[in-house]
Amino acid sequence: MEFNKITPVVVNEIYYEKALKSDSEYVVYEMGDFISLKDRVEELKKSGKEVFVKINEIEGLKEDDDASMAFLKSIGVYGVIANKTKVLIKAKKMGLKIAYTAFVFDTKSFSTTLKNIKTIEPDIIEVRPGVMSKIIKIINSENPMIPIWATGLITDVDEIDEAINSGAKTVVTSQIELW
Repeated sequence: MEFNKITPVVVNEIYYEKALKSDSEYVVYEMGDFISLKDRVEELKKSGKEVFVKINEIEGLKEDDDASMAFLKSIGVYGVIANKTKVLIKAKKMGLKIAYTAFVFDTKSFSTTLKNIKTIEPDIIEVRPGVMSKIIKIINSENPMIPIWATGLITDVDEIDEAINSGAKTVVTSQIELW
């Protein structure tokens, strides 16, 4: 997988319209309900985007439900983003790409993150908050074949560059002015 420097996050209608026109090949979708999701995914795909869904942000979908995973697969969703290993394992079994969200806030959570990465072997590791260049470097050095997304608390171009220079492949942001 190759990534643009910025990957848009769709959280409302304005972001959706801008994401459709963005240069990014990938979009993180986290708004609305499962009823409108099919049409949105279809339209994003027509504009050349692959869609990752943050399943816990979509009304009517359940993270640990096989039917929800099957639905996502059937409507053309490319991948699922979650921090729960059980959810990601189900998505992976369905043939979806998986992005593991690593919330790193202390030594214990960092240790758990490294263990979970080895257990689930995600396609992508999403590091939160994304301004943690030291953590990005360590995760990247231990998992060089898995792309890293830096997400959260990134508010300017210098932070984007720092994340990319630390080993992140893209910065996932809802800051439209950075797209």
